[in-house]
Amino acid sequence: MTWATGKLLIDGVTGFLLIAFAGSQLFAHGPRKRLTWRDTDPRGWFALLVISCFALLWAGGLVLFTPGQTFRLGGALSLGAGVALLWTIVRYLRRPTDPVTIDSLRDARPGVMFSRTTWGYDRLEVDQFFESMSHATPDAIRSARFHTRRWGYRQAAVDAALDDLLTRKS
Repeated sequence: MTWATGKLLIDGVTGFLLIAFAGSQLFAHGPRKRLTWRDTDPRGWFALLVISCFALLWAGGLVLFTPGQTFRLGGALSLGAGVALLWTIVRYLRRPTDPVTIDSLRDARPGVMFSRTTWGYDRLEVDQFFESMSHATPDAIRSARFHTRRWGYRQAAVDAALDDLLTRKS
């Protein structure tokens, strides 16, 4: 087995696993979660799927349509996996977003839109906390801690919303 053959096999297995994950997202019931800017981060799951789709399509096309290549079956498998992954990505994006999540965020902070600042609380952590806050106990609200990140939510506004939430839960 040559290096190129082994690499194509590893790419095929990786593609299959990504397709399985994307398929689980695709065939999940109900609306999808809203995509955030963090999903475009190359370490995010959605960006990883898009990059993998591009790599599978490119590698499969390269092996199938470049003269002198010998592992045409691997190229066909890679191209097929890339097309299937592209199909699942498009189907996922065409699903409606989850209105319950958006409504729960509006209910959690009525009239308060957290503005961003240069350094503030991690927006994803704050949003996830407020999404699940309907099950939060007063102790969980008191012990809520968020990491600070660049371009996060203003800390004073989030702390005021937590205090307001704590008084409503008590």
